Amino acid sequence: MSKYSVPKCTGECCQSFCVGDYTLKQFKAEASEIEDGEYIAAMLIPVPTPKGETGHRFNCKHFDTKTNKCGAYAARPRMCKEFPSVSTCECCGALSGKNGAKKTRTARAL
Repeated sequence: MSKYSVPKCTGECCQSFCVGDYTLKQFKAEASEIEDGEYIAAMLIPVPTPKGETGHRFNCKHFDTKTNKCGAYAARPRMCKEFPSVSTCECCGALSGKNGAKKTRTARAL
């Protein structure tokens, strides 16, 4: 059995995420200065910050909570394509591989 298997993304990073320390209004004001900024600003839905946490939280309007899939997968911005970059995703345990391919460790491999 392979050390890695294809992850079943839960979409946790598409729900209740931060975009720096911006409010939606601040992000929209600076969107033209940020890579994919206008596209990202249009996909942000403000949501309440969980109790005990700080920052401004957003959900992505393209994330389908019934299927756990992105409705704009082919056109998603670079920040989504590269998440979690070279580290392990805190939400679903996915690891980024070469060219953005994600892998996840199986329980047997740990």
